[in-house]
Amino acid sequence: NRGGQGQKPQGERGGADGGSGQAPSTGEMDSGTASGQGADGGVGDAPPPQQDRDAGTPTTPPPQDLDKDDTYSPQSQPAPMAVVVFEDDYEAPSQSYYFRQGAWSQWNGSRLVPATVPGADPDVLLAYPDKRVELPVTKAGRHRVRTRVAMMAAHDAPFALETPRTFEPVRNTNPERFTRMYRAESWAQEAAYDKLLKKKAGDPHWSDELRSMYLEPHSDERYLRLAEEITEALPDEVRSSPFAKAVAIKVWLDKELTYSTRERHRGGSDPTTHFLFGNRVGYCVHFAHAAVMLWRAVGIPARIGNGYMVAEENRRGGSSLLIRSNDAHAWPELYLEGMGWVVLDISAEHVLDEAGAPLDEDLQRMLGDMAREPVEKDEALDDREVVKRPWFKWALGAVLGFALLALVALYGWKGWRRAAPAFANDRDYVRVAYRACLDALSDAGLVREFGETREAFARRVAKVAPTFVPLT
Repeated sequence: NRGGQGQKPQGERGGADGGSGQAPSTGEMDSGTASGQGADGGVGDAPPPQQDRDAGTPTTPPPQDLDKDDTYSPQSQPAPMAVVVFEDDYEAPSQSYYFRQGAWSQWNGSRLVPATVPGADPDVLLAYPDKRVELPVTKAGRHRVRTRVAMMAAHDAPFALETPRTFEPVRNTNPERFTRMYRAESWAQEAAYDKLLKKKAGDPHWSDELRSMYLEPHSDERYLRLAEEITEALPDEVRSSPFAKAVAIKVWLDKELTYSTRERHRGGSDPTTHFLFGNRVGYCVHFAHAAVMLWRAVGIPARIGNGYMVAEENRRGGSSLLIRSNDAHAWPELYLEGMGWVVLDISAEHVLDEAGAPLDEDLQRMLGDMAREPVEKDEALDDREVVKRPWFKWALGAVLGFALLALVALYGWKGWRRAAPAFANDRDYVRVAYRACLDALSDAGLVREFGETREAFARRVAKVAPTFVPLT
């Protein structure tokens, strides 16, 4: 859905689901899919590669590699980055899962970069924790989602479904396949978009410095003029709503932008302006910068989140989700009071790239099974261990005792039916004698067939029991 408030604003659909193939590959990322900096293809100069804290080797492509025009190959098989096992079911309002690993919040005059202001972006970790850590989170309008993440590529920091609350390292149960494992608990958005229309923008607890950073606009006045022109078309009842303004700008960008990973906008010192007020052809990083600058122009605190975006349908009804290199993504976020950071991604209606490689469902299922927490020995006892348990011996004795009593009772009842004629009075003698004869014939394999009368049965067995005819 491309449209208005209360609907489902969609993010750009990457090659992960075999759709438009819009997600950039590793070659287009200024900081690489494995570095923890997400997608930043060519907005300004590339930062120096960060060093991997595990292996001590660079996990980002060197800046000169980003200048190559042939790095993007939509038909090449994307590399698996990680597999996420969902311990709680969750349906995202956007129909996409956003796994945030980093954030760019501070404007340096050319591009958004990681913030240096104290207290900024407390929901982002810069490295893997060595013990459980808790992050501040707003739970209103959100749903708790617990996940287990098994990494297959080196990353500088963990990622989690948007709005993480806790990160906790866990034992890597399959080191031959995975580089590390951890658990994450997130409070992901559950509230429908129309429920956000009355929310105020920003956080009253922010410092002046922090608020100024999230609101710092572009110095080019064309951003303000364009944002005001777009939002003036809003109905009177929602014209003052920050979220309505953000959606209006998002919808305008959806219609006006064209997606292509081959357009880099490296020519000038201000790639965002070159993109937005130029040919408007680019990809996720350009889209996110344009959205954030337009939102800030009308007083909406905003930043860029980066990490991975995977279509919800890729789960295929299962609990595991494979994250691949072409799922790397950057998206715009706005801050609403009482909700925290809300993802409102841009989905260009015009796409020039080819569709990406389809999802390997068998691989996703296999890796998900390998990443699941193994059953502890106490929970998976073999037969010999079970037999040793006192409660098992007691239960087995009770079952055998009841079975023996039932067997004795059945044979006792059968014996009584045979002996009953000897103790019967004259009135009951014929009845119990006839029953005893039926039991004896049954032991010999002679029983009445379905629908057979007593008389017909007596005539059929007359050769074996001639006295049974007059008894009948």
